[in-house]
Amino acid sequence: MSSLPWKLGLGIGSLGLGACAFGMSLDEYAELPMCSRLGVWAQSCASCLEGGDGDACLRVAEAHRHGQDARIGERTAELFAGHACQQGSSRGCLIAGAALARDARAYEYREAIQRRFGRFCEIASLACEQGNQGQCVAAAECALDTTDRMKAVGLLEELCVDGSARACTLAGDHAHGPTRAAALYGRGCELGSAESCVGVAASEQLGLGVARDPDDAQAKFTYACGTSPSFTACNAMAGYLPVSWLGRARLGVGLGTTGLPAPDTDRLASLRGELDELDRTAVAGFCLGDDGRTQAARMLQTWGDPRVDEVILDAVRGGRFGDQTGIEHRCWWMTYRVNYR
Repeated sequence: MSSLPWKLGLGIGSLGLGACAFGMSLDEYAELPMCSRLGVWAQSCASCLEGGDGDACLRVAEAHRHGQDARIGERTAELFAGHACQQGSSRGCLIAGAALARDARAYEYREAIQRRFGRFCEIASLACEQGNQGQCVAAAECALDTTDRMKAVGLLEELCVDGSARACTLAGDHAHGPTRAAALYGRGCELGSAESCVGVAASEQLGLGVARDPDDAQAKFTYACGTSPSFTACNAMAGYLPVSWLGRARLGVGLGTTGLPAPDTDRLASLRGELDELDRTAVAGFCLGDDGRTQAARMLQTWGDPRVDEVILDAVRGGRFGDQTGIEHRCWWMTYRVNYR
């Protein structure tokens, strides 16, 4: 571990380098980016942080979870979702609650989030018992990160059959086996969910649970990208699937035996004093050969500095993701968050 005052954390397709914060104050806003750095979301950011507009907070959060314009990444989404939750947004509480389930230290004000999340889930459960389908979806989503997960997935499958597109997407994400997942995604796509269309299209592209049909998959990717632009849909339209689907294609074997392609932290550290934007997420696309080694790589979303991009690309170019026998689709994408806090 380096003696520099920052730390390194690695996850699937992500890199975090903790150093000095660059936010708005020294309280819970400290990790949030200045609104001027959020481009088209600057006004919504200001309405959220200065005007207490929960809907604006949620718009920024959703954009940075899925949106085509997202530039800062999942952590920004979590923080704005937390503010949306504090302003009474049920969707914001769901996102924030899930963040807390992954990391109990996600929020300085976590006790307030936990109270609101718990209360929201309680209300959703009561409304579900009274026959409110939308609240049943929310109640099931509340339980996905608990010991009641399997019961929640079963409820989502029932709600999918009953016509909830959101339930189909969630049930497909947590389905047991590729055939069931493809069926649930297919139902959600029929009901108009762009996320489900991406799911069933990825299944068709890879031949997971359904017959392989690249042409129909491309049509669905194009529809999803045009209807609800997201990195996942639009990158898929360009030929790149999320690296998480590589794990599915390899039937849970994983990403290979040599580990994830981690960037050179010494090279990143050497740039620390020169970078204006201190927290961003980059997306690298890469195509694999039969042996699982990278044959080509490029940035699908730049980090914002060509030197950081090159460190990431060098790592991806040197990566090996395991035997690709039987996997006809070969191009994937993964995210790297470089965060000096």
